[in-house]
Amino acid sequence: MTLDELGQKHGTDKASGGHNYLVEYEPLLEQYRAKPELLVLEIGVREGASVRLWHDYFPAAKIVGVDILEQCSAHAADRIDIEIGDQSDGGFLRHLTERYEPDIIFDDGSHFWTHQIDTFRILFPAMKQGGIFVCEDIHTSRSKWVGKYGAPYTVSAAAYFGALAAQFAAEGHVYGTMPDSEFREITKLIEWMRFGRSFVAIKKV
Repeated sequence: MTLDELGQKHGTDKASGGHNYLVEYEPLLEQYRAKPELLVLEIGVREGASVRLWHDYFPAAKIVGVDILEQCSAHAADRIDIEIGDQSDGGFLRHLTERYEPDIIFDDGSHFWTHQIDTFRILFPAMKQGGIFVCEDIHTSRSKWVGKYGAPYTVSAAAYFGALAAQFAAEGHVYGTMPDSEFREITKLIEWMRFGRSFVAIKKV
């Protein structure tokens, strides 16, 4: 089965009929299917559809689902671990980096700009070399949702990742009022960036 067919089987909104991410993800992810000791971490478990999708698509991988809701622990299974914690808590995110070194990360959590940006800033450097970080649902960066998803950040996730792409493409030499040295250091860890409709995928060197 294709990744999208598996997504439809498990009822995730990542599949066609929903956000339609999986058709675009498959060319990026298929190289990892046979990788030994693969670790996939996803923030946002909800009904467990996505963690079951990754469990089936990556037949030898360990899947770690992260959610703030205690009831999501019910989705733990063979090769699926559930961590309960708050994505807005930097200490909790750093705790994840101490316990896990993911090959692939999906941020399908709160969709708040501050959470999307800080999750990337903390987790991306801790990934394995050659790993892929995906931030989903960055359509919440639209100005009409600034009141719901923006505070306390004034820079949206889409703008942040766009500026990161500009910095990366210009090999760290972007002129004008651009981010600080931390921002430039992150670009040194990037092999490529790919934007799709409402998501960004970033591969680590």
